[in-house]
Amino acid sequence: MAIHELRPMSTGEILDAVFGIYRTAFVVMVSIVIFCQGIPTILYTYMLVAGGPFVQPELFLVSLFLRGIGATVSGAAIILVVSDTLLGRTPETGASLRMALRAFIGLFVAGLARLLLVFLGFLLFVVPGVIIVCGYVMVEQVIMLEQPKPAINALTRSWALTKGYKGKLFGLIVILLLFVQMIPSMAAGALAALLPAFEAYIQIVVSLLQLVLFPLLPVAFTLAYYDLRVRKEAFDLEFLGAQIGMDPDSVPA
Repeated sequence: MAIHELRPMSTGEILDAVFGIYRTAFVVMVSIVIFCQGIPTILYTYMLVAGGPFVQPELFLVSLFLRGIGATVSGAAIILVVSDTLLGRTPETGASLRMALRAFIGLFVAGLARLLLVFLGFLLFVVPGVIIVCGYVMVEQVIMLEQPKPAINALTRSWALTKGYKGKLFGLIVILLLFVQMIPSMAAGALAALLPAFEAYIQIVVSLLQLVLFPLLPVAFTLAYYDLRVRKEAFDLEFLGAQIGMDPDSVPA
C-alpha cells in the first residue's frame, strides 16, 4: 500500500505497507520506543544476565511493570505516527508522546480489562483465549483514534470491528510475534549455547534488536484497523484527517 492510500488489503499487502511506513518514520518511531522503553529494557536485560527472574525476582517484577507501561505509551504514540504518515504529515515525537500520555489512564484501564478477559479465556481453554486476543487487538487504536468515553468502551468497539476477520488477525499476530520476538529470542538461545562466554553480550544485542523492531507491532495493527474500517465503513483519508483534527482541504487526494 502506498502512503496516502487507504484501501482493503490482504495480509501480505498489510505487511508490505508496514515495512514501508517503518522505513519512512523509522527515526521518530525508534526515538519514541527508546524514550519509553530504554530504561526498563536495560533493567530487564541486567536482570537476565544477573541470573534471571528466579535469582532477581524483585528486579524482574519492576522491569516487567515498567516495560508494560513503556510499551503501552510508545505503542499508542506510534499509532498517531502511522496516521500522520498516511496523511503525508511529518510526525512529531513530542506531540505523539504527549497525546499518548494524556490517554494513558484509559489505555491502562482498558488494557487491564483485556488482560483479565484473555487470562480467563486461556484458563478455560486455549481457543477462547486466542479468539479474545484477536477480538481485542484494536483496543489501543480505538482509544487513540476514536477517543471513546469511557475508554473501556474500546473493548466493545474492537470486538465489533474485528467480527468476521479474527482468523486474518490471528495470522498477522503470529507472523509479527515470530519476526519481532520469537526468532530473535531463539537465535539468541542458539548463539548462547554455542558461545556461552558471550551470553551477556548476545542478550544485550537481542534486547536492542527487539526495541528497534517493536514499532512493527503497532504499525501493523493500526494498518489492520484502517483496513477493517475501509471494508466495513467506507473509511477514507478525509475521515482520517477529520478524526485527528486535520483541515479537510489539506488532506491529500
